[in-house]
Amino acid sequence: SGFLSVCAAATHGRDHQRRGIGSRGAMAGVNCGGHVAETCAACPGDNGAAWCHGMCEWISGPWGGGQCVLRGPGGIPEFVQLPYEMQDATFIHLHAMQYGTLVLATGLLMLCFAVNYNKRVVRHMPAIDEVIIKSRREKSLMSCFWEPSVCLYATCCAPLLAGKNYYATRVCPNFWAGCIFTFLGMYTPFFCIWLPVRAWLSTLVQVTIGQRTSCCSQLLTTLFCFPCDLAREGLEIDDELGAEITCFNNLRLTPKLLQEVDNAVALVAGSEAQPRMCTVSPKLRMCT
Repeated sequence: SGFLSVCAAATHGRDHQRRGIGSRGAMAGVNCGGHVAETCAACPGDNGAAWCHGMCEWISGPWGGGQCVLRGPGGIPEFVQLPYEMQDATFIHLHAMQYGTLVLATGLLMLCFAVNYNKRVVRHMPAIDEVIIKSRREKSLMSCFWEPSVCLYATCCAPLLAGKNYYATRVCPNFWAGCIFTFLGMYTPFFCIWLPVRAWLSTLVQVTIGQRTSCCSQLLTTLFCFPCDLAREGLEIDDELGAEITCFNNLRLTPKLLQEVDNAVALVAGSEAQPRMCTVSPKLRMCT
């Protein structure tokens, strides 16, 4: 019996070592698989998932990275066995960090592009109140598909295009106000607040360039087809100003006098004057 007691004690000691120097509730820590740490969160150090084993398990995030958490009975991460309220809080915390990182990275990338866009395009565009005669040419929601550059701006850089539209019609005091407003509405949880304000601003833009619309129709087009509506709005404004913006951030302007004549002809002729042929030089745009 003495021999059996020694064997049992040795087996218990090895099992105790595998599980860690102490129990989960003690101060000794947890077994990380090849080393011991105070908590599972401390297991990886700077080594990532490779150092998260043993009593711990690595939970990967959808955008990379992850977290080392304590295993529960049956290999289930321990936080999954918490009450539902605590599970929700854990998942929300993880995804909020990943979402915030993604929004920040997108914002910084778009900011760099916006600085160049403002310098090369927005600062050189005339305002709509400088145009004496407005042609009131109307574009369809599908017009952007025949304008690849505008389609790309509306899809990939919508805040920049919206900021330009608001500033050119003086709906917003500067380019950056409209740009930041649109970015926050599109990429943050404030979409429900942004949507009606965007519809109201878009209505003001349409009225400024002489188009007939209503806040309700703008609300619906913004909700169900925002990129197409934004591109249409940009094309109508550019048409009034005699501007053409191509990738990447290249601006060509029709001379002011010729643009006024073109707008006057379009206004008199109505819809028959809408199909036009435009030729461009490195810095000028001529439409007939």
